[in-house]
Amino acid sequence: MNPIDRQPRRFRHFRKALQAYTAVEVLISMTVFAIGASGVIAMQRTSVQGNYDARTLDVANSIARSWEERLRRDAMLWTTPEANVAGSREQNTRWLKDAAADAAPWTLVTVPAGGTDPTGLSPAFDIFGRDLDVTHVQDAVFCTQVRLQWLSVETRGGGVVPRTIRADVRVFWPRGTGETSPCSAAGLAAGLGPADKPDRYRFVSVSSAIRGNFQ
Repeated sequence: MNPIDRQPRRFRHFRKALQAYTAVEVLISMTVFAIGASGVIAMQRTSVQGNYDARTLDVANSIARSWEERLRRDAMLWTTPEANVAGSREQNTRWLKDAAADAAPWTLVTVPAGGTDPTGLSPAFDIFGRDLDVTHVQDAVFCTQVRLQWLSVETRGGGVVPRTIRADVRVFWPRGTGETSPCSAAGLAAGLGPADKPDRYRFVSVSSAIRGNFQ
């Protein structure tokens, strides 16, 4: 009979408990742990990136709506459908005066000079959605373009004038951190935008019909 078998049962159990793991068992355990840890890290990275994308999308939507309201506020100064008279679109408005009868291009609104524009209205925005003046436009994360086109017209004084304008607002921002800011001097010179490099920029857009403040 094996000497071990002659020992009391409790001693045999204690002896087995003292046996060490083999190298193969340790390696298998480390492999399983590494696989699990890599999955957790990948999940965490995806979660962080998803939260960042959701936040930037929310800020971009807020900027687009804000510019839509700015254009509507600009229309409050358009008090007559007549052309080139006091209260007309050409004389009173800041941005709607640039509306075109034909297919209008996407354009940037004028960047205010640093500290001189009391309204602070700009096409360039930081990560928090705040307007940037021309001295900080190189730090812009979001850039805004507008497209204004006549939607309905009428004949006045022998000419055709708009009564309603279609306003499209587009906000775009780089997909990666290494991209040039679309509102910076280099970005503007290169004509950067979603139409030029759609694979490098994300964008949101809103459209609305804006009517003059008249009966």
